[in-house]
Amino acid sequence: MADPVTQGIALVGLSGLNAANQIGAANAGKKLGRARTRLQLAQTRREEEEKLARGLARQQVTAGARGVSASSGSLMRQALAADRETRRRIGLAAGSASLSNASEALRARQRRNRALISFGQTFASRAPTIFEG
Repeated sequence: MADPVTQGIALVGLSGLNAANQIGAANAGKKLGRARTRLQLAQTRREEEEKLARGLARQQVTAGARGVSASSGSLMRQALAADRETRRRIGLAAGSASLSNASEALRARQRRNRALISFGQTFASRAPTIFEG
């Protein structure tokens, strides 16, 4: 069995490694959350653009069947309104993604701070046995 000083140093070292591991895991989780959010935002954009394209195509077919040209004011206003709605939805998705990222970053910082506090407390509790000669 090792002497008390060596055991104390080993325990403090292990606590430090644990804290570093927790910080690394928090950072990895934050990066994963950002990537997931970017993916969700890209999917939302693609879906909204597809909806807009389908809606415009449907309007053009309907208008063509009625003998209305694509340049008519009513059809153009509808297309512009659909485009504005798509942009608004994409903006809401981006805002939601930003809020989600901020929330995940806060949780990661809290985990990191708890790990550092835990490490400091462990070190402080072991310090008398480490530095006793």
